[in-house]
Parts: sequence; C-alpha cells; structure tokens
Amino acid sequence: MKVFRVVPKFRPPETYSESVARIVNPVLDSYTHIAIVDDDTYVPEAFFQLPEEYPDADIIVPRVLPSSRIYRTWETLTYWLRLSRVRARGCAVIYSTKFLKRMGGYPSWTEQYEDTYILRKANAVVQYKKMIAYHMEKFSIRKSIERQRRQGRARAKLHDSFWRVLAHSIVRVRPALFLAYMGQRISGPTHKAEGPDHGQ
Repeated sequence: MKVFRVVPKFRPPETYSESVARIVNPVLDSYTHIAIVDDDTYVPEAFFQLPEEYPDADIIVPRVLPSSRIYRTWETLTYWLRLSRVRARGCAVIYSTKFLKRMGGYPSWTEQYEDTYILRKANAVVQYKKMIAYHMEKFSIRKSIERQRRQGRARAKLHDSFWRVLAHSIVRVRPALFLAYMGQRISGPTHKAEGPDHGQ
C-alpha cells in the first residue's frame, strides 16, 4: 500500500475542495490511497496504516471527536439525530485512489460538502470507531453560524429530507442550518447524489 498524505491549505478565492483536487488528482495513478488530515486535526500514526487492514474499502474514517469536553458531551447527547446513518468528517479521511478515479477524480465543485457527496458515491465505507481523531478547532459563534449556513445549503443541494433537517436543527439547536437549507431550496439549484446514505 502506498499512501499519499495531504494537509489541505488554501486561500480564497480558492475553496477547500479546489485545493484538495489540485493536489490529489494529478497523483492518483502514483498511490493506492489518499489520506487527508486537516491541520487542526490530530490522528495517531496508526491511522495511515488502516489501508493495510481494509484494502477493499473505498473510504476509511476514524471516529472524530471535538477536543473540548463540553462539545464532546453535547455531541454524545444529540448524536442520535444525525442527518445520515454513517457519521464521517472530512477533516480525517482515507480514500482509495481506485474509488476516486472511478468517480472521475476528487470533485472540485462541491462548495464545502465534498465529504458528504463523496461518501454517498461510495460502496464500501469503513468507520473504524476504535481509532479516535481529535478536532482541535476553536469555537466561535461567528464560525459556528458560518458552518451551519454552509451545511444547510449543502443539505438542500443533496436533497435531504425537509423534516429530518428541521428535526436536526431543533434538537441540535442549529437554526442557521435550517434557514440556509430553506433559502437554498427556494432560490438555488440542487444536486441529487446517488448511492447509499453515507454522509456526515
């Protein structure tokens, strides 16, 4: 197995997905797997050995937890109402290059919902819950609202259920997500992502 490690770095107007696509797509023929780990995420070194254990998986993800105990407790209490069956975060993920090539490469056009879109295209997703990754991102109200808005637009573009998004927004206290979801449904185009419901 030959794993290419990527730490995404970009500056606007370039987006996250455009940055990753620019780095990853030219080297797909040179590696068996692409491991993407954001610079604010800690993973153990054993994370990069997981393709040896799951060679046939399209995608491998660890269990990602917030570094803050308060946020971890909140996630534990509200996790049952996630928007998809498999919870996976793009801040720590390993993709099979065979899978990415089957998709036509890492998508550069997904506007902050690339991990959800890609996961829904996969046939074999391994969520290795015994391995813990920690997201060290600092919390701020402004950043939280911005993230909710991005995720709300993404959920509308991916045709997520109105009632499930509403219930998720209420239980997890994420009103900006629902407002952005409705705004996108009313004003913008949507994309139907085929495949099993493997989003975050």
